[in-house]
Amino acid sequence: MTAVPSVTSWTRIEPIPQDPSMPGFAARVADPLWLLARQWQLAELTARDRGSPVRVDLTVESAPLERHHPGPPDASGAPLDRAVPLEATVEAEPRAAPGVRGSARDAAVTGSRLLALLGQLADELREALVATYAIPAPPTDADPAAARRVDLLRRSVPDGRALADAIAAAQAAGDVTTALPGLDRTDPAAVTLAGEAATAWLGWYVARPVLGGAPPAGWRAERLVHEVSIAAPGTSETVLVGRDHDGGELDWWSFDVAPGASLGVTGPAPAARTSTTLPTGLALAGLPASRFWVMESGDVNLDRISAAPEELGRLLFTEFAVAYGNDFFVVPVTVDVASVTRVRGLTVRTTFDEDIAVPSSVAADVAAGRPPLRLFVSSEDGHRERAEEVLLVAPSAVGAIDGAALEDVLLARDETANLAWAVERRVPGVDGRGAERVEELRRGAPPAAPALGSPQPPVVRYELASEVPANWRAMTSSARDAQGDDRPVLRLIGGTGRGELLFAGWELHAERLSRTGMCLRRRARRARSSDGRTITWTRRETAPATGESTSGLRFDQLSDQGIP
Repeated sequence: MTAVPSVTSWTRIEPIPQDPSMPGFAARVADPLWLLARQWQLAELTARDRGSPVRVDLTVESAPLERHHPGPPDASGAPLDRAVPLEATVEAEPRAAPGVRGSARDAAVTGSRLLALLGQLADELREALVATYAIPAPPTDADPAAARRVDLLRRSVPDGRALADAIAAAQAAGDVTTALPGLDRTDPAAVTLAGEAATAWLGWYVARPVLGGAPPAGWRAERLVHEVSIAAPGTSETVLVGRDHDGGELDWWSFDVAPGASLGVTGPAPAARTSTTLPTGLALAGLPASRFWVMESGDVNLDRISAAPEELGRLLFTEFAVAYGNDFFVVPVTVDVASVTRVRGLTVRTTFDEDIAVPSSVAADVAAGRPPLRLFVSSEDGHRERAEEVLLVAPSAVGAIDGAALEDVLLARDETANLAWAVERRVPGVDGRGAERVEELRRGAPPAAPALGSPQPPVVRYELASEVPANWRAMTSSARDAQGDDRPVLRLIGGTGRGELLFAGWELHAERLSRTGMCLRRRARRARSSDGRTITWTRRETAPATGESTSGLRFDQLSDQGIP
């Protein structure tokens, strides 16, 4: 074998301008000594506080969240499952009791499970079970599409709710198989299989959780918000209170520190740990380049940012990015999710072998007599001007999926009638899904009688008050609430609504309902826990509406009838 030598040649391609007016990039310095003299004159060569950081020692204390309580802090708090999204813990409606009747969908799901447990006997018993334990027919004013789904279920699966009552009674009598019609009792194997399946199914039915119904323990109907307290151990127990969660994301800005409160945390105080790292310069899109011969990306153009004089946040961000972005360094620290962290010390070593203790920005501002600029810290409960240097890393839901609204209530003011209204726009349907309330009323209204004979002359009638749609519930104002406090409230007139959001005697703080109005909804939400479980819960949320509404309510008027 003969080795063939490799000949590799390189050719460098570079622009060589032929026109003297195009010199290319250059940074010429005519007198370097003059620049050094200017640096000496401005004290840049004394190296006083001019060293670059080469090492950072960061000491933190991090404690896991251990307990929670729906509402204000209380020593009877319950253990907190840190793997479950905090929104599910706070917003989830309590599980209904086993005896609570669900929708037709719930009846079909539970009935189909019994058929699955019966296995090969399901084909023999299905017809008799469906005939004996039939799912109730949908009402006449039900949504046609929902009614068709219910009719389809009625023909194929039995009503699990009725089955539960019958099998429980048969079990109490000593033989669960008596509740299963069509069973061939001359076949011992079939009787044994049916008895085991019915017993196992009844145990599952009683123990299974049923979603929805009652409001969450931390729900404050008078303010339409959730309230929750969480706590972590420490030298003194750290308690955080969230009083105004309206259904959005729960994070550090949702909580305030409650000094002196307790939820009964008994864990040991967290140990301080120090991490030593090499700081790196802050790098964000749009910041000036840290090196001279670097072409900056044009993805972010900070020069094009426009801000009004009152938009201080945008102005501060722009000034930080353009003027001071290169003066900041990043020091990473690893903390667990569902924890409370405090920074106990930050020491920076420079290239001149100096160790500089860096105080927090809040402490530095207070020492200098300036109003403190606070970010990622929590205020004291009831004292917004005070702050606790506590960082909460909440176990928030990530990538949650929201279902269609099960209920939708519009809360609006009607200045013409001098009332507020709670309008049921969407209510739970017969199939467990949301149904449009207006469509139900339209289907339930009697058809108009056709006019016969010759046209009749118009009839003038006096009306004390005009009619209001049945889904419009009036709310009157009162200067005192049910507890006798001098607080303006809006009180719902009449009984409960078709859903779970409106109940008799409900009072809403008047300041919560502005002229914009408010939408109150119930919907299902699904998310993953940190350990991979699927968590599903029914939540309540609020959102701004589109303005005032009018019901057409009029008093003391004459109406003309018979005019085509």
